Amino acid sequence: MKRYITKQNILKGSFFLGVILWSMQGLFGAGVPETARIFGQLPIQANGRIKPVDSLARETLLYFSHKQSTLVNGKKMSASEWLLDVVSNPDIADSYSVFKIQDGTVKDAFHLDEKERYFSFNELKPHYTVLEKHSISIEKLDKSQQSLFQQHILTLYDQLNLYMRLQSSLYPSNVVEKGVYLDELGQIFVEYAYLLTGKHGVPPQSEIIGDAVDHSGHNHGPSSEHDHGNNHDNHDGSGIDRENMGWKKLSFVVNSSRYYEQMAVFKVFPPEQEESVSVKEKESNQLTDNWAPLATLVTRSVFTGKENPVVRLYASFLDAVYKKNNSKAIESGQDLLRYYDKQVPRAFSKAKNEALFNRLQIFYRSMVLFLLAAVCIGASWLIKNRAVFWIGRQFVFVAFGLQVIGQVFRMVIQGRPPVTNLYSSAVFVGLMAVLLGMIVERFFKNKLGLFVSAVIGFITLIVAHNLSIQGDTLEMMQAVLDSNFWLSTHVVSIVIGYSGMFLSGFLGIVFICRYFFGRSFSDEDQRELYKMVYGIVCFNLAMNFVGTVLGGIWADQSWGRFWGWDPKENGALLIVIWSALMLHARMAGIFRVRGFMVAAVFGNIVTAMSWFGVNMLGIGLHSYGFMDSAFVWLLLFCMVQVFFIILGLLPPKWVTPKIR
Repeated sequence: MKRYITKQNILKGSFFLGVILWSMQGLFGAGVPETARIFGQLPIQANGRIKPVDSLARETLLYFSHKQSTLVNGKKMSASEWLLDVVSNPDIADSYSVFKIQDGTVKDAFHLDEKERYFSFNELKPHYTVLEKHSISIEKLDKSQQSLFQQHILTLYDQLNLYMRLQSSLYPSNVVEKGVYLDELGQIFVEYAYLLTGKHGVPPQSEIIGDAVDHSGHNHGPSSEHDHGNNHDNHDGSGIDRENMGWKKLSFVVNSSRYYEQMAVFKVFPPEQEESVSVKEKESNQLTDNWAPLATLVTRSVFTGKENPVVRLYASFLDAVYKKNNSKAIESGQDLLRYYDKQVPRAFSKAKNEALFNRLQIFYRSMVLFLLAAVCIGASWLIKNRAVFWIGRQFVFVAFGLQVIGQVFRMVIQGRPPVTNLYSSAVFVGLMAVLLGMIVERFFKNKLGLFVSAVIGFITLIVAHNLSIQGDTLEMMQAVLDSNFWLSTHVVSIVIGYSGMFLSGFLGIVFICRYFFGRSFSDEDQRELYKMVYGIVCFNLAMNFVGTVLGGIWADQSWGRFWGWDPKENGALLIVIWSALMLHARMAGIFRVRGFMVAAVFGNIVTAMSWFGVNMLGIGLHSYGFMDSAFVWLLLFCMVQVFFIILGLLPPKWVTPKIR
């Protein structure tokens, strides 16, 4: 036992414990107020799917500021805390600088401080009318005719509109005042109970709407003897016609509710299920039914005379938050969570799990660890230190483990295979590249497999982060991808092929760099690296060929043709052709070591164009995941690959030793 308790093992154990605790930091919810944490777990329906409030808050803040948190008076504020202020206390939230504007021409157009990058709603609100006028004229232009400045104007206009819609998603400000939501709702229900049940019974909802509008425009006095006999009930002590005023207010609430239904960014509760529906169907319907905004629930409560508990619970929670009564807010928030857990358990469980996934920030932590791993492994070559390499290797293992956990988390939450959109493809490409790199390292033990896999893991997660700025990463499926079987076969096979192509290409870059800049790169080292790339290219060819054939079968079933020369199909075929060409050229003696490595680097360009490039065209049945900003980065990536290709093709006399 004592031989295991050594100073070295204690240091290793401490290192592992520290990394694991750092990775699991999100479990403890440090720095997030309890009210914001509760609010973030509440299930809602937005963009066609059930999600926690926290997901909507993060997506929105990413869209506004490219970050999942913001700074307020030098203090970090979480996305859920920010959104809670937006819906409960917008006067304060309007002063938060969350709108990121980098375009200097946009700043000049609205006389904003050129030195600042983030601006508040209060700073932008005075320019809204001008912004709206410009946006209307720009929207008439075809997107290809819009300048970069005009596109930024449209983006800012859309961001401000989204922000104002968020403010109205829970608080019908024209109907109730801040801080007295619960009291005013109670008064509304009492008044309408008098109007709808006091004398005439409860008429159908359609009649109520018609009568509300009719009474709001005309002063109908008592028309029957019965009404005359009860005329004293229609007036209060001041002589005001209570019934007529009530109908006017009812009309106002109905019309306001309709407005807020359209304005609401998210919906808070599903429709009631019929008694004949089975328990299993009810649970399934929780995720698929069209939920209702809070304003709709208020109106339904008035019409039916049956108050929805969600309305009162939300009102109590928002009132307490506005009044900064934390204990009351926490109590009301927990009551709201318990109610959701009881009424819609499946939706609540899904939202709760996704909120936990958000807090863990698994892919961000993996990205940091991959970067540290690449630095440590690279440094171990320079300083010849085994301990530094050991640390880098553990970073790779922990980062890979976190990625696996994150991938499984996403699959469980979404109920889908690993790849469903462009964002998930970036995550999965990195995951498989790291796995392949670890397998290669297991056989060759030259540190290169781990180093290159760490670099690719870091780069792909950077790409994924930037893709997440575009919106919901767990969005509803594109129609062209809505098949779990083919997502599990064709799409996964193709994406694994992407991973292998990038791994072989980056190993080719390592070969060229070591040959051109390295002091010692023996023939044995060259042959070893050559064997690594050759084996990976063989694997790539198999995966991409199988994936392309499966894609053809899927296309035949979905669109009635095996092959249609769609840009995405052509891209997949190009990868197969290029991999086959490399292997045939090697067998024919056309490519030797140098040519094969340079060809592997060119494979990076072919793969990148197939993965992202075809989406830039905006045409074809596979045209999804388009983003303008990706073009610049795609072009830069290809230029870097061209640089290494040219470097690898330099005459042998320029470098030492000779390339064989």
